[in-house]
Amino acid sequence: INGIKGIAVSLIVRMVLKIISDFTSSPHFRHPFEMGGLYFTLNMFLPYFGLIATLFFIGEDNNYGFADPDFLHRLWQLTLILGGGLIFFVSLFLCLMRKEYRGTFFSTETGGQMAQRNFIEGNDLMKADIFENNIRYRRPIEDKVEKWVREGWHRWEDERPEWFTEIWKASVPDLMVPKGRKSRKTIILNSPMSTPSPNLSNRRLQVVSRAKENQSSISRQFSSGFRRINNNKNKVGPDVDEE
Repeated sequence: INGIKGIAVSLIVRMVLKIISDFTSSPHFRHPFEMGGLYFTLNMFLPYFGLIATLFFIGEDNNYGFADPDFLHRLWQLTLILGGGLIFFVSLFLCLMRKEYRGTFFSTETGGQMAQRNFIEGNDLMKADIFENNIRYRRPIEDKVEKWVREGWHRWEDERPEWFTEIWKASVPDLMVPKGRKSRKTIILNSPMSTPSPNLSNRRLQVVSRAKENQSSISRQFSSGFRRINNNKNKVGPDVDEE
């Protein structure tokens, strides 16, 4: 999803993850594709800093019903106890985990940087994941990705690794596929089944055109949707409107 819709969906997803992390502090959200290590760690302390700021604000003005100095003193004591407990348990958590994982809680690596690093440093299985991520993640290394696909395609056809599936082939842009080889989406779109008939509506023709032009990972979704349109047409008839 690109453009304004992509920005809107991304903001909603990030807000939901932020709320869930606030209430659960699940360490899985420190992943670069989610909140990131450093922000996840800081996010655990943000409520405590907010509590301290609130007490300072209340202590400067007695019009909020906390005029009793003893009560404010007890609030500060409770705040310090909570802060000490938070620091103690976070430190204990870091001490008990494996050393190689500690850095992930302070990492500033972004999702795009991680996807590029996995492609450059990883094996073929890790490299193949580059097409499962947002297309923007691979743009800085587009030439390396294309070179890897062209050099390995024939070998993968012979070895048939588990990740070299029809779905994965459909996620590869046609421009990266070696000459003489066709990705799954090209085969589908050029098949007799995908040839538009005179009875197809303008909307269906637009779907076909967009599917042929789209070079991103969502092109396989258009291909799948077009096959369903043709199947419904053959079963019901050309005059039935799409749902």
